[in-house]
Amino acid sequence: MKKFWICSYGGCGSWMIWRALEKYGKVVHCHYRKPLMEFPEDSDDENMENIIIYIYRDPAKAILSRFRNPHHLRNIEAPDENTTLQQVLEQNKDLYGIEEFYRNYTTKDENRKHKIVCVKFEDVFKNQERLSELLDVGPLNLENTEQKREKDKLYPFIYNVYRELINEMKNNEGIFIV
Repeated sequence: MKKFWICSYGGCGSWMIWRALEKYGKVVHCHYRKPLMEFPEDSDDENMENIIIYIYRDPAKAILSRFRNPHHLRNIEAPDENTTLQQVLEQNKDLYGIEEFYRNYTTKDENRKHKIVCVKFEDVFKNQERLSELLDVGPLNLENTEQKREKDKLYPFIYNVYRELINEMKNNEGIFIV
């Protein structure tokens, strides 16, 4: 049996992936800032295969999607859960720690004993067959119901804060393994 650990900094489509995978095994949705080094013991099956899936996207779009919820910063273990978008924009800095979150999953760590399947939200729909093959599951049948966040008047200002990270993400493969 498989157990999928789906992690993101929020607003990245992790619930969509969760719903698609629940028919293929157990699914845990989490916002751990750092990947698990060891998996908790699972009393259901000691031979369970644990698979970590990290889904990420343009941080400006993620922020516009989820970060207006005051409880969200606690969920993602933000450096300061009282940080406001206004502060991020005024200081022109990643006060949410999104880049650190992203690097924790997408950078190789010799101490990590497991692989992480990194999935770029912007490419998941055209790469869903490849993702199914990598996870050894059937069809995911993902549908893009995304709202166009670029039309939000704050998008260009948030984009400016995360410009370098967004450009790096754009150059990534749609799916890669770390």
